[in-house]
Amino acid sequence: MSLKKTILPLLILLLCAFSVAGQGGSFKALVDRTTFTEGEAIQITFVIENMTDRNFSPPDFKGFNVVSGPMKGMSNMNINGVRTSSVTYVYLLQAQASGRFTIGPASIEHNGKTVRSNSITLTINKAGSNKNNSSNKGSGSGNVSVEDYINENLFIRLFVDKKEVFKGEQVTATYKIYRKLQVEQYAVNQAPAFNGFWTVDIEDAKSLEFDVETLNGVQYYVAVVRKVALFPQRTGELEVDPMGLECTVVVPTGGWSYRRFQHKFSSGKAKITVKPLPGNQPDDFSGLVGELDMQVTMDKTNARTDDPITLSIKYSGKGNLKFLENPTPELPKDFEMFDPKLSEKPTRQGNIVGGTRQIDYLLIPRRAGTYKLPPITTSYFDLKKGAYVTLRSPEITLNVEGESTVSQSNTTGINKEEVELLGKDIRYIETGEPNLTTEGSFVMPLPLYAGAYASPFLLFFGLLAFKRKRDKEQGNTKLMKHRKAGKVAAKRLKQAEERMKAQDKRGFYDELLKATWGYLSDKLSIPPSDMNKDVAAAALRQRNVDEGQIKELALMLDTAEMALYAPSSVNESLQQTYERATTVIDQLENSLS
Repeated sequence: MSLKKTILPLLILLLCAFSVAGQGGSFKALVDRTTFTEGEAIQITFVIENMTDRNFSPPDFKGFNVVSGPMKGMSNMNINGVRTSSVTYVYLLQAQASGRFTIGPASIEHNGKTVRSNSITLTINKAGSNKNNSSNKGSGSGNVSVEDYINENLFIRLFVDKKEVFKGEQVTATYKIYRKLQVEQYAVNQAPAFNGFWTVDIEDAKSLEFDVETLNGVQYYVAVVRKVALFPQRTGELEVDPMGLECTVVVPTGGWSYRRFQHKFSSGKAKITVKPLPGNQPDDFSGLVGELDMQVTMDKTNARTDDPITLSIKYSGKGNLKFLENPTPELPKDFEMFDPKLSEKPTRQGNIVGGTRQIDYLLIPRRAGTYKLPPITTSYFDLKKGAYVTLRSPEITLNVEGESTVSQSNTTGINKEEVELLGKDIRYIETGEPNLTTEGSFVMPLPLYAGAYASPFLLFFGLLAFKRKRDKEQGNTKLMKHRKAGKVAAKRLKQAEERMKAQDKRGFYDELLKATWGYLSDKLSIPPSDMNKDVAAAALRQRNVDEGQIKELALMLDTAEMALYAPSSVNESLQQTYERATTVIDQLENSLS
């Protein structure tokens, strides 16, 4: 008997479920076809759905020999949010002669009543006859391997919603599993790397919820394994990597028994053509491709000197708002501005990634007066318009009252205006060369006297030059980020450690990746929007970082990413991954300092 003839029970079981899922109780008798040849195995399946199978009684099967059965099976499925339970009884029959036969109904008791299935009429042709239903896949004499059979009835597909996009435009990639077979467990053994893309997960299933879906005219149980928003970071042709799964498949075999097989399968790749953005890019282009709105507010427009004032810039829209670079407000010289506070709230509208991003700047006015803060501008690429759009805030007028104060950041104790006054008050007075010495007095040599006289001024201007140099360095954001990258990474790793202690695995790996990518971005002076493994490796090689450190970095990132998307495939403990990440960043810090 061929494998195809011995695996039909489960197929019939699943096929019947599609027709009645979520429709209430039913009791049906099913066969895959109604025309057979003498001596051919005939499979009949009785399916009881959302009902009890109490006192199940089969028909008498008059005109047939019962080769095997009944084989009883039970299953529970979730289809479109509706739980469906079913019980099946499967028989293998063989006709005693050619002709036309009717198999009567089976019966069960449900809620105190007798419920009967439908009858089935079969046509049995003589051996050698060509009247068989040629469409029957199980009637051929050829055998099919278990592997081929599983591949036909269990597979994963990758779908992308766009094949051609602009750089920075969202592409949604969806990995779906299709099955007609029973799968007891599954794990991701090949997580896509998404090289060249910035990624945001839309759906990452921890447990599969199956719905019914038709593919190429065939119905399957289908579940989304992962759905992710991809934002291409470079132009040209990019590949969306396949996802690989490993699972245990239950397959019926000869003799009406079941066997479990470990099966590995993978989706295909998808190619995406990424177009460059138009060349007329504004100087204040934010990097966002999609839709954007901006609101600029100040918590007060009347203040006193040394009062804290909050200037807020709030963005909202569709697209990856992480691409937005923080604008630097143009402030009068009499204001101090501190590092901004950033808050983000991602949103999903269907499959479209969006959200809000707010940047709060703390400002302190040091002098009284009426000030006008220039408009803040931000540009983005609007996909609907196919052009750059510039957002401009209104000019803000701020009234400051009170006495002028000296900036606390001034290390000399003298502000700029006082330095200018000193410059005006200091004059060189020439009075000739009178002899001011007396007999027996000490006369300081002229060079020493001049040096002693000039030293306070040299010290003053030296301190002033030092302050200006320090202020310039503080204004150089990239330089400061480079210098502070190690400290910032240590703080982020501390947050990862707290997640680890709380046994929050997903939070731990998420914080670990943020710490590593943030460190690389700051240390290498590469914007997060342009950062990926390839870019980081190339930049590290340019700085003569040891190849072993680069490989260890890549391995650590792969482990953390795999743990996020396929936890069961990672054997390394949280502590081991944490220690590896700490070591990697410490080594890079020594190499790049």
